[in-house]
Amino acid sequence: RRTLEQYILDGVLPPNQHLVEADLANKLNISRTPLREALRQLEIKGYVSRRDSVGYVVTSFSSKDIRELFDLSEVLECMAARLACERITEEELAKMEEYLHNHDRNLAWPDPTNVNSNTFYEGSTDWNNLFHETIYNASGNSLLVSYINNLRDMAKLKHVAQFFTNSDLLEFQRQHYQILE
Repeated sequence: RRTLEQYILDGVLPPNQHLVEADLANKLNISRTPLREALRQLEIKGYVSRRDSVGYVVTSFSSKDIRELFDLSEVLECMAARLACERITEEELAKMEEYLHNHDRNLAWPDPTNVNSNTFYEGSTDWNNLFHETIYNASGNSLLVSYINNLRDMAKLKHVAQFFTNSDLLEFQRQHYQILE
């Protein structure tokens, strides 16, 4: 399941691709029974859809789907932030500040006018995610963290992120400092 999930997130299995069980089982060197179970799990997570005539297909998302995802993420992340404000430790706050400073260095180097979100995080520490994960974990609500992480992991977010510009990334960083404050 994790391998198929990663293939979807990385675009190895692109949206709308029909998933042929025999081919996938062969490629993954597993039998079809565990493959079917993995596909059922991925269907529950929203990565694939079952279509009666063709079996499983990698889920494709409309702009409406993406908007709904961001609406839900906003509600859950605001709840996590509210709970974190009540429970966060000084050590966690210091980590968040350090993550933002490290992220500042990434945004400023080598060319701050030419940051591409497709390749920005490749090969470097993802300070943005570390910042957010600290907030989620500081909420003290493991079920909430699980829901947020499931939304953040979804292929929808990865495909949307490719459209962020350098100015978007700089604006997100400005907002992060406001959140920390």
